[in-house]
Amino acid sequence: MPIVRYLNYDVVRDRSWSFDDGLFTKADESDLEVPDYGSIEVGPNEYVLEAAEAAGHDWPFSCRAGACVNCAAIVFNGELQMEMQQILSQEEVEDKNVRLTCVSTPATDTVDIVYNAKHLDYLQDRVIQWFSFDQNITPECALSIMNHLIMHTVTLALAGVISALRLGSRLRLIFSDSLSLI
Repeated sequence: MPIVRYLNYDVVRDRSWSFDDGLFTKADESDLEVPDYGSIEVGPNEYVLEAAEAAGHDWPFSCRAGACVNCAAIVFNGELQMEMQQILSQEEVEDKNVRLTCVSTPATDTVDIVYNAKHLDYLQDRVIQWFSFDQNITPECALSIMNHLIMHTVTLALAGVISALRLGSRLRLIFSDSLSLI
């Protein structure tokens, strides 16, 4: 099974590390612990986010359908194949190596990623925010919250449709694989 070695973006930011070739060497030499740094095995037909959750990690996500950047990661070594996504630009995927862990599977035996990358400046405008209503808010803030809720509702509806389509294609793949074994 492929191995995904991961590093939390919060650690990179807090330690003022730069995104360079030595990033995972620095992590190896540091006193980092799970869940900030480690590795997970990703099974066949399993997304990276699903594997992280199965390993007991609480990585960020929202839509689970490639329609937001809450689960974004930066690939440093190896390759993650995204099944589908509607939110990243071609430049972000090809030049900045951004992938969405909710719809990504390893395409190589080993992959190094920085997860929790939603905090990068160029991704901030596509993060789905959660709001608390137990505080006094201004009318402008209420309007902003309503806009976010509408966007989130539409995103979740789209995510439901995409998840249903994805499940159908996964079932066809599993069914065809099972038939080939007979």
